[in-house]
Amino acid sequence: AAGSWGSRWAPKKLPEASRKWKKDVENARRPASLTERYREVRYESLHADGAGEIARLFAWMGEPVGDGEAGAYVAASAFDKVRS
Repeated sequence: AAGSWGSRWAPKKLPEASRKWKKDVENARRPASLTERYREVRYESLHADGAGEIARLFAWMGEPVGDGEAGAYVAASAFDKVRS
């Protein structure tokens, strides 16, 4: 990222980038200890079962969606769709 789209903020060296990533993740998770209204959504979970993960997230928010609707959200946010 430092060599292209993230040149303004991304560290150029791997050790610096690793420290920044760790700090950013820790900061993002900090609210979890302050409230029950925190939900972490992991890329790996979305990649493995996008529609299922979306359905679980909506159910957690109290707005359940059906499998078809959850699948439509996943399809609409595919990289080839959002690039343009």
